[in-house]
Amino acid sequence: MKKAFTLAEVLITLAIIGIVAAITIPTLVKNYKKKVITVRLQHFASMWRQGYQLVRIENGENFYGELEPANPESAENFYKKYFAPYIKTIKTEQNGHGMIATFANGSGVYFYRISGCDDTIDLTADNCTYIVFCPQYKDCKTFDKGTGTMGGGAEALTDAVKTFAFYMDGSSANYLWTDGKRETILSLCKRYPGYCTALIEHDGWVIKDDYPYKI
Repeated sequence: MKKAFTLAEVLITLAIIGIVAAITIPTLVKNYKKKVITVRLQHFASMWRQGYQLVRIENGENFYGELEPANPESAENFYKKYFAPYIKTIKTEQNGHGMIATFANGSGVYFYRISGCDDTIDLTADNCTYIVFCPQYKDCKTFDKGTGTMGGGAEALTDAVKTFAFYMDGSSANYLWTDGKRETILSLCKRYPGYCTALIEHDGWVIKDDYPYKI
């Protein structure tokens, strides 16, 4: 005759299972969130860079003159005219001082031209124009709240957790990263979250343990 488990044994077993779950589940969830971010970041970078090159082949480099700074209607019309034909977009909408494009995997991009550019800057090129990638589309909707006339570049405004900075050609924000060393881009990432996109790309589209922001 088999001996049945006592109530005490059952309770101890359940307690052990609970402890193990409490330890492992947060780690699993954290790793899953990191994976979603990095997979979508890499996919977006590849998609946008390819699309950007096709736009340049079709239109050259100096077709940005019609894009007005901090103007959501202008931004949406510009995106639809030049980029939507080459980048598969589910929908577009005006938002704040720019526009949002939504993609099939649930991510999105915020596209805008900043206001207050120096008069000496050539605005027929992509100067003063930025894209902000949001692994979750909904985070693009609140990106530019509280930024006034959108007078800052993406590397100064993104948080490296919900929003990530890219330049118009799809390259990671890296203006101050001149030596190519990981310790330099890590230091920049700690000071300016917009540079963390370059750190993640440098690490092979992986968020490593020393990433300075909590995912």
